[in-house]
Amino acid sequence: MSPRVTGTRAESFDPGFDRYYGMPPTAFWNWVMIRHIQNAMWKVTDRVAGQWGLSASQYITLFMICSARQPVKQADLVPWLFQEQNTVSGLVTRMEDKGLIRRERSRADRRQVIIQPTEIGRELAQQAYESIRDISVDFLSSISSEEHAQLKEILSKLRAKALRYLDIAPEAIDALVWKDRE
Repeated sequence: MSPRVTGTRAESFDPGFDRYYGMPPTAFWNWVMIRHIQNAMWKVTDRVAGQWGLSASQYITLFMICSARQPVKQADLVPWLFQEQNTVSGLVTRMEDKGLIRRERSRADRRQVIIQPTEIGRELAQQAYESIRDISVDFLSSISSEEHAQLKEILSKLRAKALRYLDIAPEAIDALVWKDRE
């Protein structure tokens, strides 16, 4: 039996692999690696943010609020964090109790709750960001500029497809944060 994929553990699978898993071994291992990278980076973010008393979810929320081009409604956090409304509500309440954010009703639409960082929240987000940025730069330095361009194209396609499964338009999430897109 000749291996179908070389240089990975997938080479040891038999030719019927895609019949059982519905995808070639390379695609399966790419899926596994994406999950491993995401989970590892979440744990790193949680560890680093923890140095400032933040969870990864609190850091990501503060980062998003501090980076936003417009006032952030609590409902905006649901697709950004990929969480249910009640989970986001609990997160926001805990962050408010810690003095990281403040909530206020929108004057334009009283049904909307606007989230803003406090000075403490902004400072903690900045401190955590600097450490997380340094780790991100080190992590991403393992690939070349050309590979970054290729990876951006590939990940953009995969992200758009994943978001379609959730009925989320990538532009809706991106519009909240990205001030200047490449």
